[in-house]
Amino acid sequence: EPQEIHVLRNCTGNIFRMRLRAGQRMAVMGDVSGSMNRGNQMQVLKASFREIYERAAQAGCVIELFKWSAWVQHCSKSPPFTWIDSLEPHG
Repeated sequence: EPQEIHVLRNCTGNIFRMRLRAGQRMAVMGDVSGSMNRGNQMQVLKASFREIYERAAQAGCVIELFKWSAWVQHCSKSPPFTWIDSLEPHG
């Protein structure tokens, strides 16, 4: 049975719905460009990455995290929490 999650942690208040199934593979990319310096956008991104990772892992999904600014970088750490905490805006 798929598990539905609701992720509310978006700077504009958007709600994202994802259906997760055990064994499902997914990739999530977060913006770390200089514009993310505004307000609490980096804190929102970090909290969202953590929540998505934790819920996907609980559902038995394989999840890959990426960040992008001028280039894309894959998170190779598992669990990714130190990588998430180290995210800073660039550019």
